[in-house]
Amino acid sequence: MSGDASSEYAIEYDRSARSDLRSIYRYVSFKLNSPRAAKRLYGKLVKQINKLNEFPARHRVVDWEPWHTRELRRMPVENYTVYYRVIEEKLLVTIFRVLYRGRSAEELFEQ
Repeated sequence: MSGDASSEYAIEYDRSARSDLRSIYRYVSFKLNSPRAAKRLYGKLVKQINKLNEFPARHRVVDWEPWHTRELRRMPVENYTVYYRVIEEKLLVTIFRVLYRGRSAEELFEQ
């Protein structure tokens, strides 16, 4: 595993990841008519993402190319998957997407 125990990584969100989080919140809040559940889910997603500031390489790298070679990682959170990369030399974690597990992430990343 990369990174040493004293290193703390910064976390940044790609525009697509921010959009995904907003869409998830809106869907649960308005389409499912559950603002309380939307707030809870959003909070849980952000909390788990923030935990990537320590030992972010603990989650698996995706199996599909070219993203396997680029070390795109995935972290499951409830019915969603957070896709991110670790840039060791900058002590940086970049969140690329937050997707419902039923969606084909491989196809989205090909676009």
